[in-house]
Amino acid sequence: MKVIVLNPPSKTNKNVMRDVIYGCWCRGRRIGGLKLPPIGQLLIATLLREETGFETDFLDAGLEGRGYDETIRHCAQYDVIIISTSTHTFLQDTAVLEDIKKINEQCITIVHGPRPSFLTESVLDSKEIDMAVKMEPEYILRDVCRFLAAGTDAWKEVKGIGFRNGDSKVINDPHPMIQNLDEIPFPDRTLLPDNVDYFNPVAKRNPMTTILTSRGCPAKCTFCLSPYFFGNKVRCRSAENVLEELELISRQGYKEVFFRDETFTAFKKRNMVICEEMLKRKIDLTWVCNARVDLIDKEMMALMKKAGCHYIKFGIESGSQRILDTIQKGYVMEDAHKAFENAARAGLKTHAHFMIGHPGETVEDVKLSLKLMIKLKPTTISCGIMMLYPGTPQFKLLSSNFSEAFDPSHSDFEKDDSAYLASLNSELSKEQIEFFVKKAYRQFYLRPDYLIKRLLSIGSMDELKQLILAGTQIFEYSFFGEKTSTGSKS
Repeated sequence: MKVIVLNPPSKTNKNVMRDVIYGCWCRGRRIGGLKLPPIGQLLIATLLREETGFETDFLDAGLEGRGYDETIRHCAQYDVIIISTSTHTFLQDTAVLEDIKKINEQCITIVHGPRPSFLTESVLDSKEIDMAVKMEPEYILRDVCRFLAAGTDAWKEVKGIGFRNGDSKVINDPHPMIQNLDEIPFPDRTLLPDNVDYFNPVAKRNPMTTILTSRGCPAKCTFCLSPYFFGNKVRCRSAENVLEELELISRQGYKEVFFRDETFTAFKKRNMVICEEMLKRKIDLTWVCNARVDLIDKEMMALMKKAGCHYIKFGIESGSQRILDTIQKGYVMEDAHKAFENAARAGLKTHAHFMIGHPGETVEDVKLSLKLMIKLKPTTISCGIMMLYPGTPQFKLLSSNFSEAFDPSHSDFEKDDSAYLASLNSELSKEQIEFFVKKAYRQFYLRPDYLIKRLLSIGSMDELKQLILAGTQIFEYSFFGEKTSTGSKS
């Protein structure tokens, strides 16, 4: 049996970013030029290769540069096609599967990700999809593929899947979450395409890659999928397991790592060991991580800096404490100021992510966010439209309060404008949301003192090239907008 794990192409959008949790958090826009390797998909291909022995290939068709038709013909040679899909790419993804089925109607198409997890029944309305996987996909796909290869119907009993049975739909009970993440193999990065230079605008060195050391998040932000997708339980890999992968990454020639965990710094005791061992073993990697402002301190930052960390990305979301409380962000404004001050003292660069279009948000709330962007003195900022992901409290709120405005179970949800949907819950109009997002970029990045400081901070040709690419993308978006309106999640 031949299996392909496919990162789908698109006829209509470039730069579609498939994230490890959200399925897609960017449909056609990457402010700063972000281009991360799809580690989640890569992990599935690796596990299928190692634990089933099937001929399993991986194709990052969205970035590899093949033509659309060539990609379709190539994928049609396989018996099983596995893709990750989200609400915001669903129509594009089903079109890909439909075109593959036109050539090979016998192939089995399997989708996983947030939309199949939370809108399983509606996903199965698409005849191009044979099976939907709910939640954590690795072991489910492994078991399904084993039974498919055996030629029996035992796959229908695998927990965590949905499928059609004649005119009816079968949704099996949930599959248990993976309790010991150390059991999962390291993603085989040799399967990544040679002709794609993955890119992180805040990276210090290249080539770069990403790594996941935990699943879930201790917070319960109402807009975030992580606590719900990963079963409300935070799990992390052991320090030794993470160190083994870091050593492998270094031997493979990578110079930079982005810890893609939602909140890497939530595991202080473990991370202190990782940092100390990186120094002891002389692992030559610089790195970036995500953090919460209330789950990091001076001691941790100082050791992280010594161990190669140079950039921390914080989800600030809003400059209004009222909005932070509404979205259950779980920190107070003082935490943000303290975290950014401590990072500056430790010599660490910082990124602050904001969103506009929160429930109940007013123009005055947005103005507080615009002020905070400057006051925190981050190295960089990003500002996106509040996105609505199935499975989150905010999505449920919108679908219950505004059922006449859109049908959240329908595939046409993808066609809706994210700014319009955000405006339904907030006190802002669609036009105001779009205006303020662009204003945030212009206000922050076009300050003369900021531009001079960034230029003087350039330490290498790599940094100069990255600054030029990121700056060009930010300038184009800030003044000319985009063809496809999307939000972002950093």
